[in-house]
Amino acid sequence: MRARAPRQEENSCFRFQIPVRDSENPSETVRMKYLIAHRLTKAQHTKEVTTSYGDEVFEGGNETAEKIADQMRKTFRRQSSLLGTFFKEDNTLGHLAQLINIYLSCEESPETFHQLSIDAVSHLKSEMGKSTLTTGGIVLFARFEHEDERHILIALVNENTVPWFDSKMRLKENQSIDLEKLRHGVRINLETHSDPDESGVSIMHGGRSKEVDYFSDFVDFVAKEDLNKITSRLIEVLEDFISMDESISDAASAEIFGRVHSYVKDRYESGEKVTLSGIANAALPDSPESLLDHLSKEDSGIPGEFSAPNSAQTKPMLRFYENQDGLSISFDRSKWARNIRAELTEEGNVRSDRIIIIRNPPDKMWEKLRNKSTEEERVEQIQQLENEEGERILN
Repeated sequence: MRARAPRQEENSCFRFQIPVRDSENPSETVRMKYLIAHRLTKAQHTKEVTTSYGDEVFEGGNETAEKIADQMRKTFRRQSSLLGTFFKEDNTLGHLAQLINIYLSCEESPETFHQLSIDAVSHLKSEMGKSTLTTGGIVLFARFEHEDERHILIALVNENTVPWFDSKMRLKENQSIDLEKLRHGVRINLETHSDPDESGVSIMHGGRSKEVDYFSDFVDFVAKEDLNKITSRLIEVLEDFISMDESISDAASAEIFGRVHSYVKDRYESGEKVTLSGIANAALPDSPESLLDHLSKEDSGIPGEFSAPNSAQTKPMLRFYENQDGLSISFDRSKWARNIRAELTEEGNVRSDRIIIIRNPPDKMWEKLRNKSTEEERVEQIQQLENEEGERILN
């Protein structure tokens, strides 16, 4: 059953009246909002590109559309991607970024999403037509939410890999959805893409190298590779993964970090890129899938591919060290990562002290800290007695 969208007054946000589907949103942490597909037809060795625009936006609740969007997300995450920004050195924005900003300036709806996809495909068509070596394909647009963050994913796929649409780009019924590879893709975090200090845009190329330039020009993307930040996030995500699996012992945790450290070191020495699949295979060679899925989540902050950090940057994988305001904390992750944690004490709704807890410290360290605490308690008791005596004499 299709529901016709209400007619809108013509303005910069609404130009079309299009049919949409009635929907519900069943997912909890990942929710598809919209999906639409368009076709670009182009023969190799020519520059002529023709378009078949889809006129139907599928909303969450359409089971087939949700499966397609889910496959897009998972396939994008499995393939190596780069993190970056739409902002150039002079802080100007390219055409796709401007289209995204126009879309967000309007109230989100099937109509505005349809218009965004039409304008973006027209832009992609223009870039594709500049090369005689490229071929056409199906362009998929998915708008989804992950952990309360809004994302748009645009993917170009070979038409023979997605036989889910008819000649008018309408979904066929009872389709088996399996998407193994994207030719190209860009994922835009709508919460961070407009901040030049954030890496809110991810781009991946899975197709032939001769096609990379035109899709990069379409996205107009500037890669940002802060290796200190990436390494810190990698350590945090690995620790998070380990903490969720109680079957991973302290010794196994140390081995995981050690293997990842060795893998990254080897990549640095060989001048090769680090990949998430490489990290997962190094850390858990017998069953890397669950770790790869965890590393490649939309909110991980880790690109699918990045330059190998140097030994100083990777040292925290083996040892934690922090020195601030006269207090130094350093420990071997293999022995102490699970025995040291930071907590906040609370009284009602008011945050109180910040506490660092060390479980089962070495005997000599325990004795020294305990003796210091006992001495401080004794001094406090003497001061309290002196204060009480002074008050008694005054009274």
